[in-house]
Amino acid sequence: MPIQVVLMIVVFFGIGTVVLLTPVSDRAASTFEAYHRVNLTPAGRERLTAYLNTRRRARTIGVLAAAAASLAVTATSHGIQLNLIMLMAGWFAGAVAAELRQRHRTRSDEQYGSSAGRLPVPVALIGVTLAYAVSAVVLRSEGTSVAAILRWAVAALAVCSVSLAATAFVARSGLRDLDQPDSDLGPATSASAVRGLTAGGAFLAMLCLAKLWEHTVPGPYDETRFPQLATLAVLLLAFAALSSNNLKHPAARIGLAALLIVIPLAWAVPVRLAQSPPVQPDQVHAVATLRLVTLDRLAEAASDLGLTGQLQPQPAAASMSELVGRIDIDRPALDGDYYMLLGIDRRTGRPVDYLYGPDGAVWYGGWSTMLSRRYPWLSSVAPIENDRGYMNPVMGVRLGSAEAKPLWFSTPIADNGRYSVADLQLVIFLVRKDDRYIYWARPVETIAG
Repeated sequence: MPIQVVLMIVVFFGIGTVVLLTPVSDRAASTFEAYHRVNLTPAGRERLTAYLNTRRRARTIGVLAAAAASLAVTATSHGIQLNLIMLMAGWFAGAVAAELRQRHRTRSDEQYGSSAGRLPVPVALIGVTLAYAVSAVVLRSEGTSVAAILRWAVAALAVCSVSLAATAFVARSGLRDLDQPDSDLGPATSASAVRGLTAGGAFLAMLCLAKLWEHTVPGPYDETRFPQLATLAVLLLAFAALSSNNLKHPAARIGLAALLIVIPLAWAVPVRLAQSPPVQPDQVHAVATLRLVTLDRLAEAASDLGLTGQLQPQPAAASMSELVGRIDIDRPALDGDYYMLLGIDRRTGRPVDYLYGPDGAVWYGGWSTMLSRRYPWLSSVAPIENDRGYMNPVMGVRLGSAEAKPLWFSTPIADNGRYSVADLQLVIFLVRKDDRYIYWARPVETIAG
């Protein structure tokens, strides 16, 4: 583990421990009194301090527990990290637990934390989430799983529901063990708690919705995140609006919800339109004619199939044969885009060790991640972790231009007399010239030649 990561973890947990063990200062209690305009007796001030201590400790414990869970989850993979969503979820859980522990339902009809006529923020965000989910399912990229989208939508709905229930409880609850002379402390702490739970829940829900969009319209290599500017604008807008007291009218909150819907769509729609393939998979109809020969018959087989070009030097062994194939397609790639071909050994489920075309072999590491994430049936091409990090043990063939016909490939096979043409699964995918984005991937029909 890099020393920088170790230092980050030590500093993070060190600061968390200090916050956990340090009691709330008198200044914090005085600031609370001044902000909420309450005049407390010594007993009331002691109760306020106890409330603030419990609240801060519960939130801190939640964050530290979430941090430990995040480290445990990522410890088995390369790149240990503190997940922001998990940290925020820990904070939110601690905040809810602190309020439930210190409050009891009052019999009064007075509502402490919000006023009549307001549209509850969690309800507005539920509407945003539903709009996102429907839009995302409609806009999703080729190979994007609906389940991956809906998981984040359900997570956001769950956060909004908990936030709605918690704020409703807090708004009609009072502090336990509160003397009558300090009865105004109940409404003050309720208002503070409602504001904190609303802002924290909204922030967490928006983080989940940002992940929803990442899965809906992935970038060229599934490494591109939801654009930082849009994410920052949405989160800061939501946090600033919801933590203040400016949006008092339901129409203002509806307007904010509409804006939160428009911002990601303004990014997602043009990106998604740019991902529309210029050539559809059913227009290509790629067919591979394969022949399995011994190494000394390779040139003869290539000539019989009408192949031209320099055969690549192959690893030679007594037990090896050679698969040589011709690829015929109905529709060439356009405007500099190109087709790529990869092979998977059905016996092992792994990509073949060597795959060559007239220009040799080529592969971009991001393709391994993108193909395995978007297409479960291509999970075998996912990067493999070793002591030096991740490696991509895949070879691919660039199938050339529209004028380079017929297209072809070859691969050595350690068959020991037990291999057949049917044991090789070929996959063709269309690549965008500008950034190597994969438009689509499909199995290739193969026949024995």
